[in-house]
Amino acid sequence: MEKRIIYQILSGITGAIVLGILLGYNLMIYGANNGCFSVIDSLMQSSGYESCGAFGFIIGIIVGAIIGVILSRNWKKFFNKK
Repeated sequence: MEKRIIYQILSGITGAIVLGILLGYNLMIYGANNGCFSVIDSLMQSSGYESCGAFGFIIGIIVGAIIGVILSRNWKKFFNKK
């Protein structure tokens, strides 16, 4: 039981880091080329790549942590089919 909790924590942290970096980078590139959405600009109190990158990083951390925990909870169901 304790190993399962540790695996969930580690997979949540790993998913958050990986998806946060990937989504932050991709939205930073998008914001540099096209400008960001006005709602995100006003929410982050900056414009262009700065607001898109920060928003992408935050959303990536949240979604990555959720996906990591869900995958670790159902690991045997997804990958160990016999």
